[in-house]
Amino acid sequence: MKQKFKRTLFPFHPLLFAIFPAVSILSGNLHILSPADIIFPIFLFVVLAVCLWLGLFFVFRDIIKTGLITSLSLFLFFSYGHISSIIYDTFFQETTFKEHLILLTIFFGLLILISLYIIKSKHSLHNASSIINIVAISSLLVPIVIIGSYFPEQDFSVREENIIDTNYLENNINTAQLPDIYLIVLDSYTNEKILNDLFNFDNSDFVSFLSSKKFFVADNSFSHYHTSFLSIASMLNMEYINNLTNDVGENSKNRYLAYKMIDQNTAMKIAKSKGYVTVNIDSGWEATRHISAADLNLCGKNQFLNSQTIVMMIRNSMLNPIYVKIFESDYRERISCTFSSISSLHQEIEQPIFVFAHIFLPHGPYYWGPNGEYYVPEQATLEGFKKDKEGFTDQL
Repeated sequence: MKQKFKRTLFPFHPLLFAIFPAVSILSGNLHILSPADIIFPIFLFVVLAVCLWLGLFFVFRDIIKTGLITSLSLFLFFSYGHISSIIYDTFFQETTFKEHLILLTIFFGLLILISLYIIKSKHSLHNASSIINIVAISSLLVPIVIIGSYFPEQDFSVREENIIDTNYLENNINTAQLPDIYLIVLDSYTNEKILNDLFNFDNSDFVSFLSSKKFFVADNSFSHYHTSFLSIASMLNMEYINNLTNDVGENSKNRYLAYKMIDQNTAMKIAKSKGYVTVNIDSGWEATRHISAADLNLCGKNQFLNSQTIVMMIRNSMLNPIYVKIFESDYRERISCTFSSISSLHQEIEQPIFVFAHIFLPHGPYYWGPNGEYYVPEQATLEGFKKDKEGFTDQL
């Protein structure tokens, strides 16, 4: 009876290992992500795991052995980023694809050797499969408990004092007299003094050009907040947001309320009440990819590459060495679409427009040269860009 149970126990561990990466990422990034963010990634990787499993089964005709190989493949694939980070952060100052190639060879070698052992084994692997089932369940329970204990304690409602009532605003306005408004945020762009002191970059020509065109250029300007999501939430709601600590605590990493303030921002609501068509241009970053308060959200074309969870999963996987390359085309297309939209929207829309564009320039990764040409980076990982001062100044 016991032997029969072993033979009929279904090896469901590949499905759990396909689910685990997304759930684990959510549990470690609850201040950024919500459960809805992992639905598509889970579906995608479960489908891919099932396809791999079925493909192996049609070749070897053993559901236990092919299940073990599938789980092994998933484990090696999704653990690579963590293991490589530990190794390279400890022993290397900079990492190029050549260093990754060594570790990738070891990983693929392990996959091939262990898979051959599993296929050629004459012993019953039912017990091993049952143990892996238990390991998979246990591994998945930990992040699920973390997630379950987190959300009931959180109050994610946006306080009334953070919302300006626009009902009183005058609506009988001649929209033909209203100017178009462009709110453009160039992420990581800093003032002239810092560029000169830290990057040895002279930006005076550009500053003089702006001044000659009657732009107001603030001397030695700086952001009120040290991260983009706080600065943008404050900017789009036209107020300081220090009071958010009353809701989430001073030491909280929770970004949800600030993200919610961006998504339902006051500036767009006021502009809309005045007769403006409000436009958000997809930045490729979670908080400003899509803004609900906007009438139009442009340049967000690739749902797969536009998922923050999938981005994190790829960075933790065997695709880490070519992470930047994977997103290169989408990134460039989005930037090109952004500039194209900014220049053409006033011709395409008859009403006055309020355009918000959060542009990841000169923020890395650095795909653009000093004359706007495409730049092919030598280092394929995102970490390689963080110390690239020349890449930063080239994108200015």
